[in-house]
Amino acid sequence: MGNEVLDVLYIHSPITYSIGRQLERSGRIKDPLVIGGRKTVWHSDYIEVQDDGMWDIDRTCDFLDKLVHALPDNDQLQLDIYLPHTGFLLGKLLKLSPVVRRIFYIEEGDTSCDPELTKPINNTSLSVDELHAALSRHGIAERLRLGLGRLQNINTMQSVLFDGRNQKYAGAYSISADAFPTLSNVQKIQLEVQQNIPGAENVWICMLPNIVTLASEYQADPEVLKKILYGLVILIRTQNALAASFSASLLLKFHPNDESNLREEFKKDILSGAHSYLEFFDEHHLDPGYEPALYNFGKYIVVNPSAASRYVEQFRGEDKLVRIALN
Repeated sequence: MGNEVLDVLYIHSPITYSIGRQLERSGRIKDPLVIGGRKTVWHSDYIEVQDDGMWDIDRTCDFLDKLVHALPDNDQLQLDIYLPHTGFLLGKLLKLSPVVRRIFYIEEGDTSCDPELTKPINNTSLSVDELHAALSRHGIAERLRLGLGRLQNINTMQSVLFDGRNQKYAGAYSISADAFPTLSNVQKIQLEVQQNIPGAENVWICMLPNIVTLASEYQADPEVLKKILYGLVILIRTQNALAASFSASLLLKFHPNDESNLREEFKKDILSGAHSYLEFFDEHHLDPGYEPALYNFGKYIVVNPSAASRYVEQFRGEDKLVRIALN
């Protein structure tokens, strides 16, 4: 078999899902191998992973194991990979692998708008022997040609979320004019607004903060964290009552990281009488993967700083947006 190129798309959030769908619809990527993290699903066949692994060798190997076992049996195959960022172990390994031909970034919210994040971030040192053993055990080292020699300098490699200087960097796709400000070959694409939801003027959506991240930020001060979470529950109850006074219903949308990692019992406690975003979409036979601002809700309540605010402003206007700072 001759040289072939396969598009690989990794999505883990509404914005990466929305852009992935648009790239597929426009023909910029064709018949992609899709990997969904943090419970992000695709409209056709896809591979499910927990996440990109960050610095965890086992989780990163789980991602790569599922990737390589889904590849066609062709030693000449090369990969064009579309993903949110290359900041952690997965990104380093993809840059090192000769099987990966090109890397593209797909809009990653407020993060992509910060010029500082095209500079190296905090690195994490790993055992090269342990990493090589794990990659070999899963058959990843052989398939992606990541031998011990290639891995020797992985700890001195810089960790860069948006690495425009790497020779494999081939471009980025954004929907915001201020995304990827220091990168070259950034293409702005237009997302299609999704079908109107009947009666959606009387449906408000509340987008919750990343609770898992909050917990890690305040792990040294559990009393403060407890107060923040209590405040979140009171906020939800208040917003729910306010929506009801306007004859509207309130949908709660968890951050993808929380949707994937929080216990179901905890999520039910947080709902506090409001309605689940995912259940609403299931009942109405709608696709919950898209960025919420692409739908026509009556109000968008965004708790804490989030790219969600940016997208609501862009697609629905400032008058539809309610910003609330929790901490």
